[in-house]
Amino acid sequence: MQLFLNKKMGSNIRKAAVLTAAIISMTAASASWADNITVKYNGLTGSGGEVKPYPSGTNFGGVSAGLMTFAVQSGPSMWGSNLQAFCVDINTWLVTGQNVTYDIVSANSTGGLSALALTQVSWLFDNHASALSGSNSDKAAFQLTLWEMLFEGQGNSFNLGTGNFQAQNFGTGTTTPITTANTWLANAPTIAGGVSNQWEFYVLNPVNPEKNQRLITWREKPEDPNEISEPGTLLLLSAGLGMIFFSTRRSGAQFASLA
Repeated sequence: MQLFLNKKMGSNIRKAAVLTAAIISMTAASASWADNITVKYNGLTGSGGEVKPYPSGTNFGGVSAGLMTFAVQSGPSMWGSNLQAFCVDINTWLVTGQNVTYDIVSANSTGGLSALALTQVSWLFDNHASALSGSNSDKAAFQLTLWEMLFEGQGNSFNLGTGNFQAQNFGTGTTTPITTANTWLANAPTIAGGVSNQWEFYVLNPVNPEKNQRLITWREKPEDPNEISEPGTLLLLSAGLGMIFFSTRRSGAQFASLA
């Protein structure tokens, strides 16, 4: 009898340990979808002009549109020492000259992008990623295209000269980013659909200081289809531990009934 009780107590302890491990790993997995990253602004390549966020609003002058670079001070190792980003916030100026902290989250998670915005961003990168290594004018056009898609509003045609979001006086030499952006926008999607098979996107939500510009960054998807991110690994581990727990619980019930 004592032996049976010892076995049963040991079994219960093992079950409790497995269940606790599963809960801890699931909590860690959910938390790891967002990570803090601290960066410092390095500069922008693009051009300057004016934007008009709303039809009845006044133009914002002295606005820069282009590709921003940041030196990573601390954060997830996947970003290395440098990070590139574009602005997805037309109402807040970027904090420069100091270290700033963001929550960096997957674009398709809470705090990321809407389904339509993710489709549009995917389309832009799939079709015009060459602009990321192109001229300053192309990089400005990339930013203007992002702003137009994200802030024009559903049901409106895309054109930087009309509608809810407008831009003017952006130009570098003989090539104007507005002309390039409008050419791209003629083919931009207006309804939610697929997402990129080549790129994955992340949104940077300001933490310290909170009044800072919201950004979007990206990276190429891993070439190895078997590569699983940390959150995915933890969720798989949680599922496996959960299956072990319920399996041992079922086995324990059968053992007790036989006894």
